[in-house]
Amino acid sequence: MLWALAQPAAMAGLAAAFAIGVGLRAAASRSVARLLRTTCDALSTSRHSSASRLDPLGLVAVCFSGTGWGRPARVPATSRERWAVAAGPVAVLIASQLAFVAYHRAYPRMGLPLRLNLPSDVLRGAVAPTHAAQLILSVAVGLLCFGLLALLPVPPFDGYRLISTPGAAGEWERLAAVGVLVLLVVPVPEYLSGRPPLLMALDTVAGPLVRVWA
Repeated sequence: MLWALAQPAAMAGLAAAFAIGVGLRAAASRSVARLLRTTCDALSTSRHSSASRLDPLGLVAVCFSGTGWGRPARVPATSRERWAVAAGPVAVLIASQLAFVAYHRAYPRMGLPLRLNLPSDVLRGAVAPTHAAQLILSVAVGLLCFGLLALLPVPPFDGYRLISTPGAAGEWERLAAVGVLVLLVVPVPEYLSGRPPLLMALDTVAGPLVRVWA
């Protein structure tokens, strides 16, 4: 979000997207875990404290890249727990599509920003025709990138936990630490230049999904 400081509407939208993403991921995971009568560690028990859903390193990531992640869950031990973990990112992706629907309905003739801007441009405060359009677009793209990032099959994201085995919990903790180091520390020069690998990867995956709504 630091790149969006000059665009208050974009910064507000990205902050809202991150807050919604963190809360919705936890709520969806908790709801599915309850429905399936299983547990999903902190995500299914943190309803009393929004701070318990946050990951400090995820907050650092959102400041530099415009998107981040919530508190990690443990490696699921059963198929029911896997469904509960997967429900979080899926719910965020659905919310992103609803936000795109809202943008399309409110501004049916403003598809140009969707065609011209990459997701990384929006995460860095891309300009839209109006402040309201910029706000909605930032929320939509922010939620989309949050959900896609959570599904990456690399630590510390949900996608990696979904393909891991319970016996690899200790290994997962070590890999998560390395993954965060690679994501946040190694590419500092790229962050400063505005072309970090994380955003380039999101452009590749999320770009076509954004242009669908153009």
